[in-house]
Amino acid sequence: MDRKDIIQFEKDYSGIPVYPGLGNHDYQNYIDDKWCDGWYIEAGGYRAWAQNLCAARLVEWFVGRVKTIPASKNDIKVSGHRGKDISGSLAYSFDKYDWHFVQLNNKPGYTKRFTSYDSWIVRQRNIDIKDSYLWLKNDLNKNKNKNTVLNYHIFNNDNEMGTILDDNPQVVAIFAGHYHNMIGSGYLNNGNYYNYHNSRYYIRTPKGRIIPVFYSGSAENNIYLHATFKPKSLTVKPVSSVNGNYKYIGKENIINF
Repeated sequence: MDRKDIIQFEKDYSGIPVYPGLGNHDYQNYIDDKWCDGWYIEAGGYRAWAQNLCAARLVEWFVGRVKTIPASKNDIKVSGHRGKDISGSLAYSFDKYDWHFVQLNNKPGYTKRFTSYDSWIVRQRNIDIKDSYLWLKNDLNKNKNKNTVLNYHIFNNDNEMGTILDDNPQVVAIFAGHYHNMIGSGYLNNGNYYNYHNSRYYIRTPKGRIIPVFYSGSAENNIYLHATFKPKSLTVKPVSSVNGNYKYIGKENIINF
């Protein structure tokens, strides 16, 4: 993502609360990607060669943005000269009324170390992305009394996550992305919405607990989710906004506690 894209994003969404999460298109895909290295323009002048530029720039922006979220907790450590060494899973959490929300970014088990050297100001960024399992365990342990939603980009049903979910019954749903045509409990094909086996996606834990997984659609397909959080229920509806026309599509999912 170019800096101008970041500036435009900030401008477009300046009037509403935004809680960002990083996916594979934001950092994973750009590590060791030579198409995203090289010269770029900033403040009207050319900056020098910077390896892994796109990934490092998005991580730096993300860290700065998370630090501005009121009363949030995070797994981010910033150190080094000018504070450009970043480590941790980059996960964070926050509360809204009776609900606790956790952002785990790309996926809970994602790990990667990379550097980005900027020769113009002789600065190397060192970034060490760690998995979020331990941080998540501690975060959930401190919020046993709140209904909780997990957010991460690439859904995967691994044993570590299953064990964490068994130990934390307050987690009632997972919101995921990555698959651009999947929305809510169904998918989009040639402009038509279909329920997935007339049911919903879910994760089954080692002890047999079933937790719904809601896919969030994508901007390119003009589909997204409308979620309503109440003290004793969660309602999720898939929405289409093609040509600026807002309408519900597919199946409404209601979870009561």
